[in-house]
Amino acid sequence: MNYPEQMQMGARSIHVHVTDAPMTRAADNKKVVGKFLPLAGDMYIFHDTDKPEIGGEAFVHELCEAADVIYDLKLPHQTIQTLSAALFQAFSSGKVAFAN
Repeated sequence: MNYPEQMQMGARSIHVHVTDAPMTRAADNKKVVGKFLPLAGDMYIFHDTDKPEIGGEAFVHELCEAADVIYDLKLPHQTIQTLSAALFQAFSSGKVAFAN
């Protein structure tokens, strides 16, 4: 998957950082494959070349997390998980490419 270095969402810039290992969530010390830091505007995605769908789904999930924060949607996390999984499946099965 080709990840962008930066994206705009509303008036906010989101900087995308690709990692080669899962990250540890500070709150509970659990491993995660993606995270969005709203104050910094940074998104971190773990990418495994053997399983690119993990990074792809994490990327869509973190975009949904970013939209939730930026647009003050107040979505339950279960809704974000379901929505991002459905969008990732639709995008990947349809071979969606928004830019050339």
